[in-house]
This record gives sequence, structure tokens and C-alpha cells, in this order.
Amino acid sequence: MEMKRKRTSAKEDWIRQGLQILVEFGEKSLTIENLLSRMKLTKGSFYHHFKDREDYIKELIESWKSTMTVKIIESLHGLKDAQSMYKALEDSIERTFSPEIEIAFRNWAQKSPYIAEIVAEVDTWRTITIENIVALQGIKKAQCWLLARFAYSAFIGGLFVRPVADRKEQRKWSDLFWSILIEWKKID
Repeated sequence: MEMKRKRTSAKEDWIRQGLQILVEFGEKSLTIENLLSRMKLTKGSFYHHFKDREDYIKELIESWKSTMTVKIIESLHGLKDAQSMYKALEDSIERTFSPEIEIAFRNWAQKSPYIAEIVAEVDTWRTITIENIVALQGIKKAQCWLLARFAYSAFIGGLFVRPVADRKEQRKWSDLFWSILIEWKKID
């Protein structure tokens, strides 16, 4: 007699589904019931990985921060010159950054002070990373933060402009910013 195997899931599956729900329907749809329905699993499976919805939300946020910020920044470690760091940053963003997930978190931040605080923290980390690259280009310290903030604001703002820029156009923006940095250094 063949026994039926119980369907199981990994924690990452729950996170992936939650991100998909967030993108498609918004944060109010991030309920245990919606997750269970999408994954066709029982509450026991959910509670095997998470204490409660709050714990799940914290894990979802940590996953977003890790994948779309921490790992990207870590990919630059060991690189010493501005150009190789900037190129590695572009490549890492192209491989791992999801505009849809980024927009979903920013929309959520508009409604939740807690999420807004987390997004602000992430924005600061990302801007400091760009500032460090700009500084390595030899630009005066007083201008590095402003240039980094300008570049980052253009990148994030570009996510909300319609029609959405494809990766090719985004790469052109990035190349243009790098050209501006090179010229800035000459006139600085």
C-alpha cells in the first residue's frame, strides 16, 4: 500500500509567495489565509517556519533587504577602484534587483510608518554605497553625498515613470551618470 506524502515547503517558498502577493495585490493581502490558499498547504506548514504573521512579515522584510541591498553591497567588497565598483554595482543590480518588488515596498511604506522607516534605512545604505564610489572617483567630499543622492533618486524615481524603462535604457542612464562623474572630476 502506497502512502501519500505530505506536501512540504521551504521557508524561501513562503517568502517568494509573499513577495508575489505583495506585488500583485498589496500588503493588505499578506494574510496567512491567502498564503495557504496560494501554496495549497496547511496552517501547520506555515507555523513550522513562522511564529505568527508578524514573524512572517519580519522575515519577508529581511529577505527584501538582504536580496536587494545587502547582497548587492557585499558584491562590491574587495574592489578598490570606482570604475570596477560601479560596474559591479550595475551588474549586481541587473541580476538581482526587482523593480516590481521595490515599488511594492515603497507603496507599502506610504501607508506604514514601520515600513517607511525600513525603506529609509535601506535608502541610506544604498546612497552611502554610491557616495563611497563617487568619493573613489576623486570628487570633493562635500559633493559626494549630493551626487550620490541625485543618482539614487533618479534610479528610484525612474521606477515610477511610465512607460517603465527596460534594462537597456536603465544601463544608458547609468552610463550617463558615470560620464557625468568623469567630467565632474575634470572641472571640480
